[in-house]
Amino acid sequence: MKKFIVMLSLIAIMVGLMPISAKADTYYDVSPEQSEWIAKDGGGYYINKKFSVSKTIGGFVYITMIETNNVEITGEMVGTNFELVNKEETANGVAYLLKLKDGVTLSGSTEAITVVANIVDPDKKECELDYSPQGLSCVEFGGNYFDKDGNNVSAQEYEASCNGTPTTPTNPSDVPNTPDTGSVIPYIAIGGGLVAILGVYLYTRKSNKVYKI
Repeated sequence: MKKFIVMLSLIAIMVGLMPISAKADTYYDVSPEQSEWIAKDGGGYYINKKFSVSKTIGGFVYITMIETNNVEITGEMVGTNFELVNKEETANGVAYLLKLKDGVTLSGSTEAITVVANIVDPDKKECELDYSPQGLSCVEFGGNYFDKDGNNVSAQEYEASCNGTPTTPTNPSDVPNTPDTGSVIPYIAIGGGLVAILGVYLYTRKSNKVYKI
């Protein structure tokens, strides 16, 4: 019984030593700031809604603006520290992919984008423009690809990371002799399995001994 407990303890230690893969951070700490209704020349009203962020995912911000109530998005103004990579209309709004300009580092809350939206019916005296920050794990957006960790990669690397499609080296000399994954999980798993098998064998062997009287 003691050997069995020791064996289980060894297996638990092996599992505990396995590193946990970190997922890409999907939070940008978005700070929205909406203006009052602004009168348009010729009649009607519009609003500006500014969105600031304090961090990015590898320099990118992926966010969807939602026309929830009595608003229609008509345009946007990108913050001075960002550039607009792509935008796409959705069923109820617009999705934006932004990128920090080269050499820029965020230090606190920084304007990423200001969205302009018309008030559809001024008589309603109400409006609502919502937003939804999006993660970048295994995302393809307007020809831009992100792997499972949210890194901006090529289409081939995206397929390998997200769909399990192996990459093909362009040069045979690029094929490594051994997989260089930087991960110790396979070796720990193999070692832990061998220890577990050996422990079960020794315990079973001792338990099945027949003692002569």
